[in-house]
Amino acid sequence: MNLKRNIKSMMLFAIFMASYGLTVAQNNYFNLEKQYFINGDAKNFAVISAKYSSKAMHFSEKLFFGKENIDSFSDSISFNTQKAIEFGEKAIETANDTSVVAKSYMKKSLKRLHEAQESLNSIIGSSSPNEKRNTYDLCIFWLGDATIDSYNASIYFYGELAEDVLVVNDGLSANTPCPVCPPCDTIFETIISNSGIIEGGGDNASPLSAEELNRIRRIEVDEATYTTIVEMYEKRMATKQQIIDQLLKDLANANTDEERQKIQNEIDIAKAQKELLADKRNGAESKLKSIREQLAEYAKRDGYIKSDSNSTSIFSFGKEGYYNENNPIPVDQPFPDGLIYSVQLGLYHKQLIPSEYDIYKGLYPINGQSIAGGLYRYRTGIFYNYQQVEEIKIKIRSIGLSDAFVIAFYNGELISVSKAIRIERQ
Repeated sequence: MNLKRNIKSMMLFAIFMASYGLTVAQNNYFNLEKQYFINGDAKNFAVISAKYSSKAMHFSEKLFFGKENIDSFSDSISFNTQKAIEFGEKAIETANDTSVVAKSYMKKSLKRLHEAQESLNSIIGSSSPNEKRNTYDLCIFWLGDATIDSYNASIYFYGELAEDVLVVNDGLSANTPCPVCPPCDTIFETIISNSGIIEGGGDNASPLSAEELNRIRRIEVDEATYTTIVEMYEKRMATKQQIIDQLLKDLANANTDEERQKIQNEIDIAKAQKELLADKRNGAESKLKSIREQLAEYAKRDGYIKSDSNSTSIFSFGKEGYYNENNPIPVDQPFPDGLIYSVQLGLYHKQLIPSEYDIYKGLYPINGQSIAGGLYRYRTGIFYNYQQVEEIKIKIRSIGLSDAFVIAFYNGELISVSKAIRIERQ
């Protein structure tokens, strides 16, 4: 009797856990399918499609690199790809007639998604590891393109009402990662209320007009989107470098000239693809820089941001020769907690050597940061309010470093400048 009771209890527990697991999984996906923008259905669908594409790419990478050879991951790629297609089609269906550019991006995304789905269908029942690996490699490429094109589409989808670019305050933390996988971190953040932007400022500050307010919102959303796109390119470059590294190992172990030549051809193709991704990433960052310049123009106006003139920055122009062979520019030092601004000086494909330090003309302090894709970001200064860092950026550009622009960190994590300004205002 006890044995039967125990078996029955175990069965009920198993059913409960299965039901609980299904509920958690559903909630994880439903978290993606939410309203990001008021009155912006097409924009919402484009963002959701991008997030599903990113999930599918995440599982493709796991299977390609063989870190977790789980058959269900292949089903996860297919499921997420199909969901991305579903919401991509909804984005086009709900878009207004003027969204020509957005529809073009969305159609490009759908083309890549269908290519990935067809490729996955072709290996159903296959027992060939090489065939599967090649398919997952293609899926990484196609799904990466689809993610970026969907985010691009979200920028250009605008509804009939001005409020379509407002990010919805749904109570979720902007810093909370996607509950399923890291690449799906929440990027679109809650924008402060209208009164929070319009009120305040000096005695002579004029309120921002509705048109200007809407323009700021669009800039903020575009900044968040292009920040995501830049990060996506960097992630894809890092993945491509992993593929190159693996091919180099295969080349070292190759037994025949024919095999070596085949692998070398694959290496050459992978390197060319990485260079193309780097060019696209730099193009996206140029657009991001332009967006931040527009944001800076509004930030200079009284009433948009209140700066604390008593904050003490850490910065100097007079440190020629401070960094040298015996005192190299530090890389990947921990960030101070809280909100800090800095000025990005340049992005390079390799770590700078002491003989190259002269380009920074005595700026201090300078720090390097290794980022995805084998890149190195160099920045200068620690500032605690936007007005300070904006003024220094202008001076740095005046000494010939024309690519300098403002970046921001919160508790060590890179964030959008518009989010940093909102934190500063709190």
